[in-house]
Amino acid sequence: LYIFDIPEELRDQRDYLRRRLKELGLFNIQRSVFAYPYDCRSELEFVGDYYHIGKYTTYAEVIYIDIDKELKKHFKSVKILT
Repeated sequence: LYIFDIPEELRDQRDYLRRRLKELGLFNIQRSVFAYPYDCRSELEFVGDYYHIGKYTTYAEVIYIDIDKELKKHFKSVKILT
């Protein structure tokens, strides 16, 4: 999971980040919560550093999530570059 809470005064960076995460293929669970089935920590750190918002982001590797079936269905239908 990739979670962020970016202040309103950095709205442009937040919007750019959200668009970039979608372009990278992350699944938007909630407005500021995205999921991806593979380790992408270094890529996300790069994106956070690029937009100067890394201190407002959190990366987590999750063993269980209650929307597991929905995520599996989504990522099965999406071509993922690893």
